Amino acid sequence: MAKDNPLTTFKTKDGLLSSEARGGSHWNPTTSGVTTIGGRYFYRYRDLDQRTRESPLAVSTNGIMLWLDYDNTDFSSNPSYGSRQKLTLSRDFGWGDSSNSWTSIEFEASKYFNLGSSKWFRQQVLALNFWTSSTPTWELNEQTGQVSNRPPPGFGSQLGGFDRLRAYPTARFHDKSAVYYGAELRMIPQVNGLNRLPLLKHLEIDWWQVVVFAEAGRVGPKYNADLFIKDLK
Repeated sequence: MAKDNPLTTFKTKDGLLSSEARGGSHWNPTTSGVTTIGGRYFYRYRDLDQRTRESPLAVSTNGIMLWLDYDNTDFSSNPSYGSRQKLTLSRDFGWGDSSNSWTSIEFEASKYFNLGSSKWFRQQVLALNFWTSSTPTWELNEQTGQVSNRPPPGFGSQLGGFDRLRAYPTARFHDKSAVYYGAELRMIPQVNGLNRLPLLKHLEIDWWQVVVFAEAGRVGPKYNADLFIKDLK
């Protein structure tokens, strides 16, 4: 469908897709789903107040982010089946007021399984996610312990926060490389109920979702086999 009509218009009813799916029936970038090649310029400046007698530490970064994204799901906003893969390259060339140069490579893959409906739920979906990242420019001075050519907070191989390892604060873990595994059981109840509550009924909430999830991951100084299986948080 997306091959002939890339600007897909979705129609939903109570949160479920009622129009034709965009992809997911089979894996083939030439006939199913949507492949996107994108890029953007980024700039970020941050003052890191160390709350000591030392002067505050200022960090600045700017560069280019490029990505290749293959979305082969039936409905990208709330997938029930299909898969998605994304490769991202971020590069700060050290130009302008940048604190230092760095390069980060990320790969993410997701798979969705439709488990059908039941007496209590209109939709049940098992969602699996894998993400890994590495910083090839990361250099550690063994004598001083200082690291150069590393991404600042908010970029690179970090875990913790709303997106990955939600049990930990944002960017709790940050190192040269990282790996993440996630699994969610997403269930849309048969009964809405939210549109009957005195305050929420004015928000016109068409559907809501119950989610049971599990996550595991870690960061490490090297990108090797141990990163994927040992000492996972």
